[in-house]
Amino acid sequence: MTDSEKFHVPPAAVLGGYIQGQWIARCVHLAATLDLADHLKNGPKSIQYLAEATETHAPSLYRLLRALASLGIFTEVEPAVFAQTELSNVLRFDLPGSLGYMAKYQGQEWLLKSWEHLEYSLRTGKAAVEHVYGTDIWTYFSQHPEQDELFNQTMTSFHENFNPLLARSYDFSAFTMLVDIGGGQGTFLETILSDHPELQGILFDLPKVIESTRAKIKPRDRLQLVGGSFFTAIPEGGDAYMMKEVLHDWTDEDCIRILANCRRAMKPESKLLLFETLIQPEGGSETKLRDLLMLVAFSGRERTAEEFASLFEASGFQLTQVIPTGTSMSIVEGIPV
Repeated sequence: MTDSEKFHVPPAAVLGGYIQGQWIARCVHLAATLDLADHLKNGPKSIQYLAEATETHAPSLYRLLRALASLGIFTEVEPAVFAQTELSNVLRFDLPGSLGYMAKYQGQEWLLKSWEHLEYSLRTGKAAVEHVYGTDIWTYFSQHPEQDELFNQTMTSFHENFNPLLARSYDFSAFTMLVDIGGGQGTFLETILSDHPELQGILFDLPKVIESTRAKIKPRDRLQLVGGSFFTAIPEGGDAYMMKEVLHDWTDEDCIRILANCRRAMKPESKLLLFETLIQPEGGSETKLRDLLMLVAFSGRERTAEEFASLFEASGFQLTQVIPTGTSMSIVEGIPV
C-alpha cells in the first residue's frame, strides 16, 4: 500500500506535506527556544502575557501559536488565549525525557547549514559540517561549548525516555563490573546500577564530560567516573563493556579503532554490548533519515546487523546475538575471539 492510498489523499498532497515538514520543525524549535511550554505549565495564558514574557511581537506570536495549535501543539481555549496539550507538555524542560532540548538542537545554525549542504556529502561522501566550518563536529563543539552542552543535554533528556526499558532488556545479573564507554552524563549506567544492587560500574568518557558529570552524579562505592579517550585506551577489568549510540557517530575505520581498544581491555570471558538503532531493510523512514543526519554532521552512519558483524570481525569480536528491546534500539552482543 502506498502512502497516498494509506492516507486517501493525492500523491502530490502527501509529497507536499513532506516538503513543508521543515516549516513545522522550525515552529517547534521556536516554541522550545521561547520556552512557551514552561510559561503555560500552570494554566492558560493570554497572547499578550506570553508576548511580554518572551519579549516578542504579540500579533506575530499569535500566528505562531495558532499554527502550532492546528497541529495539536498547544490549544487556543479562548480567542487569543492558549493552553498546554499532551504534545506541548513534552517540550517542558523541567520534566524527565523532555524533547525541548531536541527541538532547540534541531534548529541550531550549524545543523541547519549541514543539511543545507547535503548535496556536498552526496558527491564526496564527506560530512557537510566540515565543508561549512572547516573542521569536524567534535572540534566545532570544543570551540563552541554552548553547542556542546546543548548536544549533551539533548542526548541525555531524549534517552531518559528509553533507559528503563533498555536496562531491563538484558540480564546484567551475571556481571560484577560494567564499563560504560562514552556514557555521557551516566543516566543509563545509573539506571542499570539501580536495578542491580550488586553490580559495580565505570563511567568512561572524555575528561571534560566526566568533569561536568561530577556535579550531577557523585562517585560512590559502586560507581567510578573515569576520564579518557576511547581512541587511546579503555579501562580494564570489566565483565561487560557497553556503548549506547556511540559507534553511529564514527566512520568504519574509527569504529574498528574503538572496538580494537575495547578488545585489548577486555577479559577473554567479557561481553560487548552495543545499544544501537539498526537499519532494517523493510523498516520505517526514521532510522534511514537519521542515517543522513550522521552523514552530513558526524561522518558516521546507522548500520545493519550485518555491518556490525563486519566491524566485529575486523576488530577481534564475534557477533553472538541481536536482541530487540521494545524501542527503536537493539542490543548487539559480541564476544572476544
